[in-house]
Order: sequence, then structure tokens, then C-alpha cells
Amino acid sequence: MPRGPGWWGRSGSDPLAGATATERALARAYARGEWLEVPPGAGLIRSSVRAEVVTALLVGAAQPEPGKIPALRLRGARITGTLELSGGTVTAEIAIDRCVFEQAPRVVGATVRTLAITASTLPGLDCSWSSVDGHLVLSGSSIRGTTWMLGTRLAGEMITNSAQLGAGGLALNMSGATLNHSWFGRDGFRVSGEIKAHGARFHAGMFLEGAELSHPGGQTFRAEHALIEGQMEWTNGFRSHGTVWLRDSTIACTFSLHEATLQAGDLALNLARTEIHELVLTPGRAIEGDVSFANATIRVLTDDPATWPLQVRTDGLTYQTLRPANLPVARRVDWIRRHPGGYQAQPYEQLADYYRRLGHDDLARRVLLAKQRARRRTLRVPGRAWSVLLDWTVGYGYRPWLSTAWLLALVTAGTVTFSLVPPQLLNPTGVRPYFHPLIYTIDLINPLGSFGMRAAYSPAGWTPWLAYGLIVTGWILATAVIAGAARVLKRT
Repeated sequence: MPRGPGWWGRSGSDPLAGATATERALARAYARGEWLEVPPGAGLIRSSVRAEVVTALLVGAAQPEPGKIPALRLRGARITGTLELSGGTVTAEIAIDRCVFEQAPRVVGATVRTLAITASTLPGLDCSWSSVDGHLVLSGSSIRGTTWMLGTRLAGEMITNSAQLGAGGLALNMSGATLNHSWFGRDGFRVSGEIKAHGARFHAGMFLEGAELSHPGGQTFRAEHALIEGQMEWTNGFRSHGTVWLRDSTIACTFSLHEATLQAGDLALNLARTEIHELVLTPGRAIEGDVSFANATIRVLTDDPATWPLQVRTDGLTYQTLRPANLPVARRVDWIRRHPGGYQAQPYEQLADYYRRLGHDDLARRVLLAKQRARRRTLRVPGRAWSVLLDWTVGYGYRPWLSTAWLLALVTAGTVTFSLVPPQLLNPTGVRPYFHPLIYTIDLINPLGSFGMRAAYSPAGWTPWLAYGLIVTGWILATAVIAGAARVLKRT
């Protein structure tokens, strides 16, 4: 028969057989739900607690005292062996503070209430496929190996404030994990290595203000097909030394990198094929490394030209709103020109469409003009020459006033010249049509020659060269106007 609170089984089955005084004190504290604090300098024997004793207490080896709620609350101990809770169900709270683990705890496939390992040192931690009904707290702890959270389901918050994870390589693997509440990694949270979160679900956001992720030459945060809701605050001193990789993910909230630092040798931020509700890309300094928006969909994009990287992939990027709204068109065009793959038509078309939706057709035409000038660099010599001609004469149809300016200049030059050096009548004995230098100049420029003066008068002296030039220029100008008009109608 049980001997009352604190009894752990029948004779011969006591898991505390041979227990140290510290372990028996832990059992009594567990039964009462109290903290057991091992005093500093207690010595190796007095401060050590076997992991098998902790496991036994958590799976029901001790009965609670009447009116008490049992809980494992241990501070300042050295836990020897492997804390093995895999596959078990633990209803008591686990709170371990300022302890040293010799082996990585295993909570694989277990169901626990609240797991808090704070200010402790661990060689690793495996919580894969576990279900945590409360919070997972690792604040202030140092985990040198990999923290495994594959498929973990977390009902409460994940708190890693001031924690130190990893020592290079894979630091935290939470692929397939589901967090129903927020992840807080503030106050000096440091990760050395890679955080992997493929297919993870963050339903209440990530708050990594001031955190530092470091994995030079690799990915600091790698997530594909992930879902992030709530809020994504990587701000106020957040640092990433390596690639932030969020390709093919959905960020259904605001992703803020305000006052952050992004540094990488090649690709600093990869948002290719990612859907983002709002992106605030206003880091505290210029981004070191490329940024990829390839085929991304961003509803609201806020950025700062002073922090743009040297190369930005914008092919396939679509957006609804750009901020700041008063940024000059030339700056936005410069943003597009930073695409590392050379000329791409779609980014120019997207920007022009954005201005059209705002009712700024004039700004849209400026973007499309810049597009044609960028495209010119990809053409062969004949095509490039024709492109230059279209640009000079009619601005590819987006600056039609240029053709009027050219026409006025040619008409003025011809009228003045032929007033000073009148042409000669070709048939003095016939009907002599009235000569007017303005009408004669227009007749030369007009490819159809509908006024009849070109056939009746021949330029005298050196003016035939001017006449020939006006005729040729008229044909070129007419052709360019027609081509430019056709380009505008086709919106190419």
C-alpha cells in the first residue's frame, strides 16, 4: 500500500534507491510544487541530479502532497545522463534554471505542459514531434548543438530572449513546426549557424528585435513554403550575417526590417516567389549583398533608396503600393536598373502600370521611355541606330512634342534660307505660280508634296543641299512619327 505523499513505489521498485540527499530533496520539492535551489559551491556530488530521477518524477513516481500541484522546479544543479521524456505525457510544469546538462534532453513525440529551461547550458535539445500545451522558454540558455523542433506543436509562446543557440552548422531546425502564439527572441538573442523552418506555421508572429543571426557563407534563416501571420518584427538592431532565405513563403502580415543590418557575400535577402502583405525594407545601413524579389508579390513595399544594395532582382515582382510615394521617377528607374541580369521588360511595365493606376500617365510614359532606352543596349548596331533615331525624333512616341519641335526648327531654317536665296522657276514661259518660302519649305518636308511648289521651283546656289536634307528629314520624321504612334497604341 502507498505510504503517503513522497512514496515512490513498493519495496525494490523505488527509483530513488541510492539517491543523494539533493535528489531526495528534489522529490520532496516536486511533490509540493516548490523550487529546489542548489546553493553555489555545493560541490559536484551535492549539486548533481541524475536525469533518470527527473524523468521518474515527471512520469508519476511521486505523489503530490494534499492540496499541492506538483511541478519540477530546479535551479543550479548539474544534470547527469540523458533526460528522456520521449513518447511520454507530462502534466507537471518543467522549470529548470541555471543548470548544466551533460547530455541533450530528449522530448521527442512527448506531450508536455510547459517546458522552461532558462539560463542553462545544454549540448543540444530535441523536442521533435512533441506537443507543448503551454510555453517553450529557453531564455538565457546556451545550447551548443542543434535544437530540434521538427513538427513540434506549440500552443503557447516560444521565448528565446538572450539565448545563445548553435556553434555553426544547423543551430535550430523547426521545419514543419506550428506555433499558435508568438516567438520572442529579444534582448541579445544570438544564433551561430542556420535556423531552418521549411513548412513551418507561425500564427502570431516573430519578434526578433535586436537579435543577431550569424552564418557567414550560408543561410541564417532558411524557410520555404512557410506561413507567417501576426507580425514579423526583425527590427531595432536586428543583424543577419548571411542569407535570409524566405523563398516561396507567405507572409500574411507586416515584415519589418527597420533599422536592421543585412550582410552577406552574395545574396543577403531572398524573397523570390514570396507573397507579402507589407514589407518595410528600411535597414539602418546599406544592404551588403544582393536582394531578390524575383516573381514576388508584395501588397505594400516601403524602402529607402539610401539603403538599396548594388543589385536588386525585380523580374516578375508585382506590387500595389510603393512608399515613399513622392520618390522621383528617376530613382525608381534606377532601382529597376540594379537588376543583375540586364534588361528585363516586366519591371518597367509593372512600374508604369503602378503610375497609371495612380492616374499619373505622364510618369508612366517616362518609365516606358526609360524602358526603350534600356532595351536599346540589347540591340544590334542597325537596330540601335534606328532606336536612337526614334528617341531623338519622337521619344519612341512617348514625347510627341519632340516631332513638333523638329518640324518647327526645319520649317524656320527653310523659310529663312529660301527668303534670302529664292529658288529659280523651272519653266519661265509657263504659268508662274506664286512663290512663298514658308509654303515651299513645307512642300519639301511633306513627303506627299501636295502644294506643287517642289515641281515648279529649283533651289539655287548652295541651297539644293538644304532642300535635299529637308526632303530626307521629312521622310525620316514621318516614318518615326508613325512608328512611335504605333508603339504607343500597342503599349510595348
